[in-house]
Amino acid sequence: MPALRDLRLGVAVLSASAVGYTMVGYPLLMALRARTAPRPLPRTDHRPTITVLVPAHNEADVIARKLDSILALDYPREQLDVLVVDDGSTDGTGEIVRRYVDEHGVRCLPRTPRAGKMAAINAGMAEARGELVLLTDASATFPTASLLAAVAPFAADEVGVVSGQNLIRGGGGAVEQPAGLYWRYQERLRHWESLTGSTVGVTGNLFVFRRGDYRPLPDDTINDEFAIAMDVAGRGRRVLYEPEAVAYDEASASMDEEMARRTRINAGRYQSLARYCAAVAREPSLLFRLVSHKVLRVLTPLFLLALAVSSLRRVPADGAAPRRLLAGLHRYVLRPGQLALYGAAAAGRLLERAGRPLPKAVSVPYFFVASNTAAFGGLLRFLRGGQSVIWQKRSATTGTTDFEEAA
Repeated sequence: MPALRDLRLGVAVLSASAVGYTMVGYPLLMALRARTAPRPLPRTDHRPTITVLVPAHNEADVIARKLDSILALDYPREQLDVLVVDDGSTDGTGEIVRRYVDEHGVRCLPRTPRAGKMAAINAGMAEARGELVLLTDASATFPTASLLAAVAPFAADEVGVVSGQNLIRGGGGAVEQPAGLYWRYQERLRHWESLTGSTVGVTGNLFVFRRGDYRPLPDDTINDEFAIAMDVAGRGRRVLYEPEAVAYDEASASMDEEMARRTRINAGRYQSLARYCAAVAREPSLLFRLVSHKVLRVLTPLFLLALAVSSLRRVPADGAAPRRLLAGLHRYVLRPGQLALYGAAAAGRLLERAGRPLPKAVSVPYFFVASNTAAFGGLLRFLRGGQSVIWQKRSATTGTTDFEEAA
């Protein structure tokens, strides 16, 4: 049936084009724009008052290291307010924080029963004192100069949010290397977006915004940083990426754990996109970035699925020249490319389970396929309304190897 063959060919080519655009074409477009039409901001020695807000649940193993890292920041101590919101911890997190209350003036806001991260943030914001707020996860630590770099752009009134760079550390498991490579790519894209207006990618490890811009968000919000950033950007402020504002975090201990984390993140991403695409619609440039960077990215699992189904049977290379060209692309590029991708991912899965090291040629496809599988799981969870706002901390690998998330 020629019509069915043409339909399969069209689906395959369009799906591959959508994946290629969001993964390669859009970043190249942003790189070109950053080179030809940048919008730089002047830098000053800006040191406003700032509240460091740390939502925490059962973080006894990392909370002391976190608070030591905050207190060691190169920032005037009288300008720095540290507030930990203890969301129903049962492992002694609150007792550890209270030692810092007595010795260093850290504030602790205990909350019971546990209500989830967004509720903890809303409660903390009601108690925040600084002109700016640094929202940060309990697991991340900072080099001493990170905060000064993060607050400097706020000397410009147009800036509403500044998000920093993650450096991934781990023990060489299946997640560490490809996660580091992925974030190098991701944060380069954020850098180009930021140079030309606003980025739509933010991280929860180092996320700074103006307290006066904050509006309490629904307690069922899952991706809190992204929701805050889009709410602020929708009112005309810029969202910037600052590569010198560095946070260290650790890779997940296994791909299964990373997939569980990404499933939750993606469920929240669908939720946030459904809520905030309309909020930024009055900013055409921002809406274009949101669709290209986020909407198409979360739809990539569907494109990959459509591409795989439409490639199950070979399309004959007959008919007019354009059709023969597309059929040749399908036969000699798309079909073998998919076999190589999924074969490498399967090899990565087997090697990880066997406790063997993964070469880059295997670990990167494995991470890509696993991430998109998690994204598909996040979509199903979002459609079912099954994602809880109660976050679970992940265990992490240990080690000293740093992998920079963005250059």
